[in-house]
Amino acid sequence: MSRTRSIACRLLAGSGSARLVAYRWAPCTTIDSLVHGVTTHGELVVATCSPAHQPDDPLLDAQPVEVRLSILKDAADPSVRINSAAVHALGTLEWVPECESTQMLVTDELPVQVAAIAAGENGRLGIVRARRILVHDATGITPVALSDLRQCLAGSTATAPFPCTDEELDAYHEVLACGEETLCRITDAVSCGLLPGRELTRRPLREGCVHIGDRVYCADVDRTGMVLVKVGAESTETVFAPFPVEVDSIETLSAQLEGLVRDSAAMALPGR
Repeated sequence: MSRTRSIACRLLAGSGSARLVAYRWAPCTTIDSLVHGVTTHGELVVATCSPAHQPDDPLLDAQPVEVRLSILKDAADPSVRINSAAVHALGTLEWVPECESTQMLVTDELPVQVAAIAAGENGRLGIVRARRILVHDATGITPVALSDLRQCLAGSTATAPFPCTDEELDAYHEVLACGEETLCRITDAVSCGLLPGRELTRRPLREGCVHIGDRVYCADVDRTGMVLVKVGAESTETVFAPFPVEVDSIETLSAQLEGLVRDSAAMALPGR
């Protein structure tokens, strides 16, 4: 659950790409050009711009409206597309009146990216209210009550999302710096039970994916550990390699990775 909560907080706090669907009122009406995040009070907010050529968009005028919020997160590796996690929620969307939006901007209640769009020309700020979310990742689907994430979403330093959106590439490069051979060894050690962790999936390799064979990809890394995807000659396996101690900065991430590298180097893996 600690990793599930970490994924949930990171995605709600601004990671990934969000989309809103008015599933009851107009299921074909969507907003997929928006930014999202959490206010200093823990409220989930979105911001978008009314198209200049379409100022009377019905979804932008509805108040309130039942929506489905979907946030999808892809791996940071630009060479391959791996959908690492997603969050889905059913709730209501309420557009914030301009006077209230201005007040939230003045008092710095909004995340930086959300504030930039809300303050721009034709910017609109909305609040999404929901009671729970569904977290989709390699372990399956897990329901999480938003009340259980209040401390994280309110910005407690002890549980703040890591990496934040500005640190994701740095965290990915820290993992990449371990070297593909080392990441392969860590994946095999977790699969064999020689290192702590869990094999999440093992599937036959599709013929159309042969060009990415014999590679190890980092699907995700957070404060709890990293998810590695190894594409072999005949199958693809996904493992979760946890860190002994949760990390909250790039420096502590580097230290935990060094420990995993040392531990994996000392392993005598079967068949190697």
